Amino acid sequence: MSEITNQSPRNSSLTFSLIANAILAIATLAFAFLYFQTSRDLDGQKATVAALQTETSSVKSDLAKEAARAAELKSDLNVAKTDAQSLAAKSTQLQADLESKDQALAQNKAALDKEKAKLPPVPVSIAMRPSAVNRGLVAVLTNTSTKQLPILLLVVNPTTRQKIQLSLQIAPGKKLEIGHQEGWQFASGDIAFVRSSGYEDLRITVP
Repeated sequence: MSEITNQSPRNSSLTFSLIANAILAIATLAFAFLYFQTSRDLDGQKATVAALQTETSSVKSDLAKEAARAAELKSDLNVAKTDAQSLAAKSTQLQADLESKDQALAQNKAALDKEKAKLPPVPVSIAMRPSAVNRGLVAVLTNTSTKQLPILLLVVNPTTRQKIQLSLQIAPGKKLEIGHQEGWQFASGDIAFVRSSGYEDLRITVP
């Protein structure tokens, strides 16, 4: 009876020790699991933060590039604006110069027309006769003045655009014939100009 009584406290102590060890083991496992879970969550958060930092850096880089591009575009726009203003100023100046030249040309033309109005007509008469060898018409130029007359004869065919220019001398009161032998067969519609210094030009159309 005495042995049974002595063993009962021992059994109770052993049981308590086992329970305590079990609780400690469970608590240790629980803390280990919690530590593991916390570490994993922390690692995930660190990865998320790192990803966010990378994305933020990328966004900052893109924003910096866009800012640089905007600055470049603004600079280009300012240059283009300056060029446009310069071109506008040049255009205005050219327009003013052109108007000035037009005015000067109009004044010169008016003065030339006025001088021409004072000039006597070139003292030459022109008649046409058929060629003796059936080679078109022959122009007969007569100097109606009393002086030796140097003239420039220009003949144009308005249809074919062909032309001839001859420097001639006509004695006072004399005639000069121009035909195919001189290099031109006159035809109806030909336009002849006779010019001589100090005289107004003579223009005829061959009938």
